[in-house]
Amino acid sequence: MPRGNDISKVLTIGFGPRAAILVAVIFLLATPLLFAQTDPQPSPDAKAEKNIDDMKLDDKSEKKAEESKRKKTDDPERKFASQCGIDFDKAAKRIFINSASRGWREHTDATKPPELGDDEETFTVRTDSGKRYSRAVHSGDDFDTYQEDCFAESGKLKFFHYEFRTIWGWGYEEARTYDPAGKMLEKTTRYLDTLTEKTIEEPEQAKDVAGEMKPRIHKTYSVMPFIHFFEE
Repeated sequence: MPRGNDISKVLTIGFGPRAAILVAVIFLLATPLLFAQTDPQPSPDAKAEKNIDDMKLDDKSEKKAEESKRKKTDDPERKFASQCGIDFDKAAKRIFINSASRGWREHTDATKPPELGDDEETFTVRTDSGKRYSRAVHSGDDFDTYQEDCFAESGKLKFFHYEFRTIWGWGYEEARTYDPAGKMLEKTTRYLDTLTEKTIEEPEQAKDVAGEMKPRIHKTYSVMPFIHFFEE
């Protein structure tokens, strides 16, 4: 009966050079398959989740772009200055402030906007090629007012836009346009919800503030309230 050492000798003798070469070839061919099997592949669910995440990122980028665009479009000064034919970025700019306690003064710090106190009002005037655009802002306890006035090269009023916005959740909006002779061409008015900006029926409180709610009409630039204090 052959012993263990004898069996080893037989196996060693039987495993000749040709067999060794064959085993080596088989091993080399099988190696890529082994690595391919061991390399984890993402499941269909993982791929779907990744696609959803990519879509979310794209949506966020689009929303940011839309929000940025919407902010620029909704900038009232830039919007109405453009309608007035004013180059918003190149026009000369001056800011006048009026208050009951301090009277009229000009804000000359170009690095920051003025800080308004109670019952103070500002007039921001932009001038470009003879045309003038003024934005008046009045801050109060119960309501704020915003008025845009556009004056042609002749100094006559081309259009104005006015908003009266209250702490009670409603506002009043009025707009008028004029021809070169100063004749009114169009007038629009409405009440609005200050949260949604949608048109609403006239609120009951509107009668209590009817006097304060009316805009001031400046048919020419020469009658603007700050002219007598700051001659250009």
